[in-house]
Amino acid sequence: MHRVRQPEYWSELGRRSDRSGSGAQVAEPSLNAQNAPWERQGCPDVTQQPRRLNVLVVEDEPLLSWALVQTLTSSGCHVIEARSGEAAVRALNEAIDPIDVVLLDYKLPDVTHLELLSTIRRMSCDSQIVLMSARLTPEIAWEALALGAQRVVSKPFDMQEVAPLVQKTAARTHYPGI
Repeated sequence: MHRVRQPEYWSELGRRSDRSGSGAQVAEPSLNAQNAPWERQGCPDVTQQPRRLNVLVVEDEPLLSWALVQTLTSSGCHVIEARSGEAAVRALNEAIDPIDVVLLDYKLPDVTHLELLSTIRRMSCDSQIVLMSARLTPEIAWEALALGAQRVVSKPFDMQEVAPLVQKTAARTHYPGI
């Protein structure tokens, strides 16, 4: 009888009868993960938890900035805080991991309205931007969307809606068309 050599990452757990009725014994293979080729080659473990979202909060009002940072941190996000346009640009330049979502205030003391949105879009084209404004008009919303904002939200907003908003916005980064 011809015997086929099995790969080293298969092992025989037991034997069962062949269904043909010939009485031949057939080995049932099982996976020995320690010797599996993907383990030896260093492929990523797909059973690991998904990585944390990296969120940049650009807000000059200290209380709102603190609330956003606390809310997002408690939902499992890694949050970087910037209180000005200059600090936001510096944070993007110094970020080790890519920024998934930017929560951007419309009116900051050191930049003119949507100027920072354009700058962020050029610097980090994969980041999804959510523009926040207390003085939101349809014109501002359309211009922000045209410049690359993913979403536009009006202040004040419910803090319980922030984490789901960020997660839905980030999902568009990884799963286009959702």
